[in-house]
Amino acid sequence: MAEKKVVDKKIAIGLGIFCLGLLAVLVGVIENYTATISTKDNQIQTLTNQKNQLQTWLDANITDYESRIIDLQNQMNSLNATYWDYVATHSHHSDSEYVMLESAYKSLDKEVSDLRAIVKLEKSTTIVSNQTVNQGAQEETVISTGHCDYAGYMQISCTTTTSTGYVKMVVTCDYGRYTWLEEVGTGKTFVAPVLPGRVEIYFGNTDPSTGASATFTITYFY
Repeated sequence: MAEKKVVDKKIAIGLGIFCLGLLAVLVGVIENYTATISTKDNQIQTLTNQKNQLQTWLDANITDYESRIIDLQNQMNSLNATYWDYVATHSHHSDSEYVMLESAYKSLDKEVSDLRAIVKLEKSTTIVSNQTVNQGAQEETVISTGHCDYAGYMQISCTTTTSTGYVKMVVTCDYGRYTWLEEVGTGKTFVAPVLPGRVEIYFGNTDPSTGASATFTITYFY
């Protein structure tokens, strides 16, 4: 009987140690999970703040463009009235004042059309076309640097020889500096918002042993 009690005691001690070990593992898992959730929450909050800042700037730009369009439209209406008054009292087309008024009207009309297109993000410029870069393992290469005059977005298309490729876009504008990071793997087409300011676009790979090459076409819509 005494021997059985000793065995039961050993089993109980063993189970206790096992439970303590399991509890320690669970505590570690919970702490790690909590830390991961906290990190993700911080990332989400950062992205939300960036989105709100971008939206504020985009709204402000649209309001400014619309105000400029109204002002230019008023100037056009005034010029138009002057133009037709002049036409009504002059029958020849060689007069320098007539030519000047016609030129000014056409210039304002084009400026209004351009601003309306910008508000609707209908204008675009190709930044790079089928540009190929080669790099070593875990390297980052500049694809393009330049200045954007208007709020809009970059449409970026790429194909790569690695599954660990990424594109990083850094924008430095009036309100500060923000980074857009996109995992592209072996290839992807995506868009990234830009504000007026300096824009830098990079390609990189996270492979620890093998380099990569990538081909890019980037178009700026504004």
